[in-house]
Amino acid sequence: MAYLLSIAGSDRSILRFGRYPVFDLQLDGLSWADHIAARGWDVWLLDIRGFGRSTRPPEMNLPPEDAPPLATTAEAWRDFGAAVEFVLEHRGLTRLNALGWSWGTIISGGWTAANPGKVDRLVLFGPAWGLRSTGAKTTGYTRWTTAEALERLQAGAPADQRAQLNPAYWRRAWKEATVATDDQAHRHDPPQVRSPAGASSDIAVAPPRTGRSIGLKTSARRRSSSRVNGTH
Repeated sequence: MAYLLSIAGSDRSILRFGRYPVFDLQLDGLSWADHIAARGWDVWLLDIRGFGRSTRPPEMNLPPEDAPPLATTAEAWRDFGAAVEFVLEHRGLTRLNALGWSWGTIISGGWTAANPGKVDRLVLFGPAWGLRSTGAKTTGYTRWTTAEALERLQAGAPADQRAQLNPAYWRRAWKEATVATDDQAHRHDPPQVRSPAGASSDIAVAPPRTGRSIGLKTSARRRSSSRVNGTH
């Protein structure tokens, strides 16, 4: 998912991109998007084709192994770019700030590298780094349970701190919001959510060199980095 935020009358905006319902998920009555909007920002939300509430490609009704790789990085770049152009035109802006999470760091980073004049600042949150080509055959899309997704999201977090980082009632809210994005999820027990596997296909063939490409294209910008303990 991508999240676009802009300030009216300004040349600044923030674009956010990630895979799961997170930025607009209300926990304890407030989402991250709410938190920022309350401080004067307009909030724009985008789901890349096949994800979240965006239309599922018709190939996702085929068995996964019969479908071609869907929502590849190149296609996601086009979706991302279309959203950026819409917000810039709609709000009368010239540049925006971009924040990408996980696969979103490749999307926002790659698009920024190709369009540096339209991005003022770029933030990579939980960046996809050090990806290696596997050469393995991938399917057009995948099905996964929320339990599997939570395990991936919390990989690396100390076992004795997971409950504190992600309380049980937060997990329940996230599971409900996630399952609700796929109208076919409840055909399985437990529910399974479909996601395009184009990104996995790209990585299996030749993983994108996000960090290097961004560094070369935005070397004139001020850069900083920080690392904290936590999950992906």
